[in-house]
Amino acid sequence: MQLLLIVGLLIVLPDVASSQSTSKERTGEPTTENKIKSLLDLGKSMLRTAYRGTSNRDSATILFQRAWALSDNASNQELGEESQCLLGIVCLLNGDWDLGEAHFMRVIAARQRSGDKAGELNAWLRMAMAAFCNNCDKNISALKRALELSRQIRNRAIEAVVLLEIGYKYLNAGMKTEAKNAAMAALRIQEAIGYAEICRAASEIALQSVYYASYDYRYLSNAYYLLSDMGQTQGNLNQKLLYIFKVTHDVENSGMTDQLDYTYFRLGNAYWELGRFEKSMEYHKQSVLISQEKGELIPVGLARRMAVALIELGRPAEALQLLYDIINSGLLCSVEDKMYIAQGLGNCHDALRQYHAAEKYYLESVTFSEQSPLRFQLLANEGIARFYVANARYEMAEPYLSRLSTASRQQILPNELIEVYLMRFKVDSARGNYRDAIWHYQQYKALQDSMFDETKSRQIAQLSIEYETAKKEQDIRIKESD
Repeated sequence: MQLLLIVGLLIVLPDVASSQSTSKERTGEPTTENKIKSLLDLGKSMLRTAYRGTSNRDSATILFQRAWALSDNASNQELGEESQCLLGIVCLLNGDWDLGEAHFMRVIAARQRSGDKAGELNAWLRMAMAAFCNNCDKNISALKRALELSRQIRNRAIEAVVLLEIGYKYLNAGMKTEAKNAAMAALRIQEAIGYAEICRAASEIALQSVYYASYDYRYLSNAYYLLSDMGQTQGNLNQKLLYIFKVTHDVENSGMTDQLDYTYFRLGNAYWELGRFEKSMEYHKQSVLISQEKGELIPVGLARRMAVALIELGRPAEALQLLYDIINSGLLCSVEDKMYIAQGLGNCHDALRQYHAAEKYYLESVTFSEQSPLRFQLLANEGIARFYVANARYEMAEPYLSRLSTASRQQILPNELIEVYLMRFKVDSARGNYRDAIWHYQQYKALQDSMFDETKSRQIAQLSIEYETAKKEQDIRIKESD
């Protein structure tokens, strides 16, 4: 049905363009250019849809191919290259690196012929950052080329952003030393030119995204975000919190208060990971208020964490309403966003003891995740496994737990692995597999103790007190100066 609609649009668009020919002088744009732009916009609208909408990458590809052909016939190089980039992005989202790279290399070759190093750098970046990757070796190679170009054109802000993206790719691959080296190199640049420059460069890059929301790329706005996330992957949640406090200090003292929505989101996340849900809600609500003041919708990542916190605080009906507010807002979602929403709905219905509805949404989250990289598949598997184990449906949980158990340490975070060990212990115990049950419990206890021992708990509490005290003193000084 949707393909028929596309064919119809391809037939109608020339007529629309013809009807606009009389306004050519008024708009200053050739009719063909209008048509190409319409095709590109329509194609992009099929990549990211509202939760209840259906994305269609095949239809988007048809539209981008048509735009490319028209651009070629009209000798419109700019729109032709954009068509190539969009075709490449669809291929990358589908997991076809070779074909995606082929599209981007046409653009890169054109930029090289014209001596446009900034344009070439941009193409390498778009290719490397268009989609999450399971194996990021090729992405890292593309990013290294972008890094060379950023140094050649002496753009230190872009250089720092590229270093941070390289660092995250290394972190996802479990290459902790390389990730730290990239983070520290970016931090040195940040300290030299200022946080604000890095933030602006990251924002410009993020705005080019056609699939993930630009908000999703704001982790590149400060080197301390990467250092914080490194702490989490190592099971060191006080390090995670420490570096988030450093980001908060940077942003609060930069005058760029419009960036505090993401900063407070990340600060709330740090408390959320620690199980301090009242505190996480405090900062997540501040993030929401700032986003609303900017006229922006609440991002899915924030809503899904707030929903979990509300459930943990015994307020599942509020959590469910929050998610429905997101759905009804018409927020454009990636498939990964839809996975998070479906899982959140499952959590809410489970807490409300509406188990049939809960199972339906958990299964939907798994279906969405199958169109996503491995990281999201594991998150969906964890959610549905938790549901089945909690309801003593161990046979149903088994395939999901098996996949989680075989995931590498690079693919699953320590705080998530704790829960996997605990679920395996419960399943093994119920089946009478006591030797395996004891082993899984020992792994669970060892990992939990390493992450949440008394010393670390005191350190986290002290960090929180120091931050809150400094913030209150700063607020007092501001009021006195007014």
